[in-house]
Amino acid sequence: MPFPGKQTWKRWRSLTIKKYRQKYRLFLVEGYKPVKALLNSSYGVEAVILTPSFENEFSSLPCPSYVVKPEQLRQLSTQQNPEGVIAIARLPSQKSFQQLFERPHPTLLLWNIQDPGNLGTLLRSALWFDFSRIVLLGTCVDPFNPKVVRASMGSLFFVELYFAHLETLKNFYTKLQPQMVIAHIEGIPLWEIPLYHYPYLLLGNETHGVKDFLAQWKDGRCVKIPCWGKGESLNVAIAGSLLMYQWQLSRQKTLLNNP
Repeated sequence: MPFPGKQTWKRWRSLTIKKYRQKYRLFLVEGYKPVKALLNSSYGVEAVILTPSFENEFSSLPCPSYVVKPEQLRQLSTQQNPEGVIAIARLPSQKSFQQLFERPHPTLLLWNIQDPGNLGTLLRSALWFDFSRIVLLGTCVDPFNPKVVRASMGSLFFVELYFAHLETLKNFYTKLQPQMVIAHIEGIPLWEIPLYHYPYLLLGNETHGVKDFLAQWKDGRCVKIPCWGKGESLNVAIAGSLLMYQWQLSRQKTLLNNP
């Protein structure tokens, strides 16, 4: 197709900024694997922009496509050396928090996660360990930030996203609390409780952990990953991945013991 119009190009270039992603209900997806994952998902796609080297890879598309020069693609990209293909995806409609309780399923709750790389990695691990429902609490980084999308390697498109503020959480906390465990450095070792009985796992902010959360709800059930060596703490994405793995291990042991 011919080069998109000036206003369209301007709109797409603005999608690196959150307020414009929300205004236009669009976001950027950069790179071969993330774009392929997007096209295999239920997300809507407005357009695919690619360089000539990717024309054969994306020859049959369900949306308009534009072949541009590498220097033109760089105008859209957040990377210094973009891979050669970018998609413009449509933001999904937001799910109701109430839907979390309509069917039991492993769920990851994230409290004020700020780093895009951490959130993207957690989404990737969550999909791998079948924690396909993600609740973003407080002031988490935007999951449609290009850095988050890229770090998730396409996993973003196959998880269910929920957004909640403190007031929303207060309304549902009595339902949530009996089924939730919280990752906290002062908790009990994670193997001391049957994790499988608690399908809601909560992780806190990279710097402050869950301190602010526990100030609101002091009755949280806390677990920790003990340290056998040295160090101040684990990266939140690593801690989350280990907890989800341990939860699935607990599930498998429970199922084997109760055939």
